[in-house]
Amino acid sequence: MEPKERAKEIYDKMKGFRVKNSHRKKCALVAVDIILKDVGAEDWLPDEELGINYWQAVRKEIEKL
Repeated sequence: MEPKERAKEIYDKMKGFRVKNSHRKKCALVAVDIILKDVGAEDWLPDEELGINYWQAVRKEIEKL
């Protein structure tokens, strides 16, 4: 999935948690930050650097929403 599509997916899923629309972006960014810092992007994609770059790109796309 492309970073733009993943960003939209994460952002849209925040609605399911009854998060106010004004907080959806912030919550989506927190989710991506957790992936980058706590879980580790290498657990998501085989190449650690590729994974980190992917999730950083997702984060940038969420910021654009």
